Amino acid sequence: MFLGKYKLMLGSDCRLIYGTTDYHRKRLKVLESERYIRRVNRLYIKLDDKGTRLVKEFGYDYSYKCRRKEYVDRLNEIANNLWWVWNTEFLRLLKTMDGDLWEKCDKNPVKFLKHISQEKLEEAENNAQFVKDYDKIVENFDSYMASRNTWFAQKYPENKNDLIAYFSAEYGLDQTIAIYSGGLGILSGDHLKSASDLGIPLVAVGLMYKNGYFHQRIDKDGIQHPEYKDLNLADLPIHPVKDKDGKDFITYVKFPARRIYLKVWQINVGRIKLYLLDSDIDINAEEDRGTTAKLY
Repeated sequence: MFLGKYKLMLGSDCRLIYGTTDYHRKRLKVLESERYIRRVNRLYIKLDDKGTRLVKEFGYDYSYKCRRKEYVDRLNEIANNLWWVWNTEFLRLLKTMDGDLWEKCDKNPVKFLKHISQEKLEEAENNAQFVKDYDKIVENFDSYMASRNTWFAQKYPENKNDLIAYFSAEYGLDQTIAIYSGGLGILSGDHLKSASDLGIPLVAVGLMYKNGYFHQRIDKDGIQHPEYKDLNLADLPIHPVKDKDGKDFITYVKFPARRIYLKVWQINVGRIKLYLLDSDIDINAEEDRGTTAKLY
């Protein structure tokens, strides 16, 4: 059980009440409407000399609702939006849940939440500081995503229905998403983050480098050998775009005498959507499937 809202100062003028007054019944109804409180156990109050009028409420203690499913759902929702790249309090929250696992997962929120144990979730659920921090982060995320009072909306209200297309060969968003190699990618990634904060109606398009950048191996003669490893998309905040029938959305690019078909993947970067084109699909000829595989 936890004492909420006020620091409790017990004394001769502080009484415990359980259900004997209208105030108590009304106050319980208000408190228990709060989403994290399952049951208020006691109220600590000060009454007047006659014992009939409330002078002050010192606080109350309560037990938590079981919010484990909510935690998992909302944490996964935020993990699958790169808002956390520049709102790093979310990453710090995950680390408090299981620091060893956080490091083993290479600080990858999606992978971390797939592997965290029920025991660690239960510990977090019963940790008052975690609950407080979690609620604040979720509130900030929801407020950010729902806000319409952005710089762009204030500056250019007549252009609210515009849509800007942004193309780049690479995007440096986070070290866990290896689809960039240097300055160009970092700049493009920063443009998306800034566009999100400013509320600019922008949609970004790039390429899905499933092999990412190569891993360097040096042999006994000191010669470098590049090794490519496929990205594990299941552990990343990258999801296939679906058409109206629930099938993978496929587009194509025309070439002389043939087409290259492209599957479309989506990354959410705050309010901005980034679409990545992927040629590695069965419908393409073998020689075309690797077109988007390797980062140049």
